[in-house]
Amino acid sequence: MNRLPVESLDLVLPRTSDSPRRETAYEQHLAERAGLLTDALHAAVPALDDAPSPRRAVLKLRRCIHNGRPAQPPEDVMTGLRATLGGPAGLALTDWLDGMRDLSSLRTRTDALYEEETRRPARACGTSCPSRSSPRDSRRQAPIRLTT
Repeated sequence: MNRLPVESLDLVLPRTSDSPRRETAYEQHLAERAGLLTDALHAAVPALDDAPSPRRAVLKLRRCIHNGRPAQPPEDVMTGLRATLGGPAGLALTDWLDGMRDLSSLRTRTDALYEEETRRPARACGTSCPSRSSPRDSRRQAPIRLTT
């Protein structure tokens, strides 16, 4: 049976390892503001009963904020909504949308860094391990196991 010590693979991900902490900080920041925003949006919905399209956009935005998902409401809806919410709630909405955009960018960057940093150990494993598609008789090859 093929056995590789875990130490033979460089599994340290120095550029990726900080990203989950930063993502968690963003998520906590956004979650702290979500309650104020969802309450303010809930209060704004009855004023939009005569405008079904903006009403649907505000309800969708409220659900996105509640669930911590990215949202991109139309600019005309945002302009009217900022005016309706006013003051601290309008600023909190802008802050939340900017923060969610930053979090989405960070997640994309984390994924790219992870892919880049895990290619190196995969290549190292590829040079240390016989390929499953090698011309050798792969039916008799034992599975590769990592040991600690």
